[in-house]
Amino acid sequence: MANSRSDKSLFPLFQLYEDVRIMHVYPNFSMHEMSLFARTSHQSENETSQARLLMSAAYALPESYQQKYTTKLAAIAILKKYPELLFKKGYVKDPAGHLIYGSAYQVFLGAGDIWARKTVHEEIIPLIENGEAIAEKQYKEQFPRHADESLTEEERLYDDRNIAQIAQVDEDLEEIAAAFEEDPCTGDTPTKQRTIDAIDSLLLHLAPNEEEVIKTGMHMPPKIMEMIHKVYDEHYRPWPVEKLRVYSLKVIGGAEKVATAVDAQCYKKGLSHLDKNFEPARGVSYLTSYGVPTGLGDSFFIDVYTGWPARDTGLLRGSEELGALCRTKTSGLQSLCSHAEVKRPGV
Repeated sequence: MANSRSDKSLFPLFQLYEDVRIMHVYPNFSMHEMSLFARTSHQSENETSQARLLMSAAYALPESYQQKYTTKLAAIAILKKYPELLFKKGYVKDPAGHLIYGSAYQVFLGAGDIWARKTVHEEIIPLIENGEAIAEKQYKEQFPRHADESLTEEERLYDDRNIAQIAQVDEDLEEIAAAFEEDPCTGDTPTKQRTIDAIDSLLLHLAPNEEEVIKTGMHMPPKIMEMIHKVYDEHYRPWPVEKLRVYSLKVIGGAEKVATAVDAQCYKKGLSHLDKNFEPARGVSYLTSYGVPTGLGDSFFIDVYTGWPARDTGLLRGSEELGALCRTKTSGLQSLCSHAEVKRPGV
């Protein structure tokens, strides 16, 4: 990258070195700020193209909130103009605050956005010389266990961070279930310190680590939300409505705060619509370009089956559909890279 100043512009930002602007300034803009800035000149449009692409991919932003076709993505529109940026790496934060390093292609992989990736393979990669080979290389970088046949298809998508995270969540959920047995729960809150600590521990382990940069694996394994809902299912009959309400608000809602943007779109659309033709509506999400809405995980949660904000629970459905979503994403990620070799046990 050129390390030169732009002396033709009187705009103070352009007096910084180009690599400083692109690597350290633009990634800190909000998408709204960056979009407005990109309109000020050809130079600003070109320089912010990668940052806008990465943020559009991480936030799964629609091309327009007034668009006729709800599945159109802003990232695809940018790539049609700048296809060479698909495999260019950089830093970006997702709506939950996870810091990610990779290309737009790898952001789609890590988020499990199989719908965006399918479009990329159909419409963008053919425009790039050796595009399929580069895609395969970055796929293998993103999923270092991809060729280990001793693992399930789902496990091949995980890195060490994912495996440790799932094990920790399983441990946290066991403690939450045990704590709830001793806690009557009143109103919207637990009453015992053990329950409060158990929920806080889970949410801490799900929250973005400020010192962590995600480079491989899944940004947030969809299996985690399925695990959380299964605990609800297992305790639906023995627990009174007060406990179910607290669990839904604090645990399910709390976990929804750290979902990937594409998963939030799936949950908001409602997994009751999940079938072979399912695709998230890109302009419909409980996450926004400004991040997580106030009150999620405290005063309301998203019923992933219906897509509706909820406060009280009846028979909350969703665990089976979350499992189906997890399988759909796993299959989509595997099938789109079927040419990658699979390592046999002992080979």
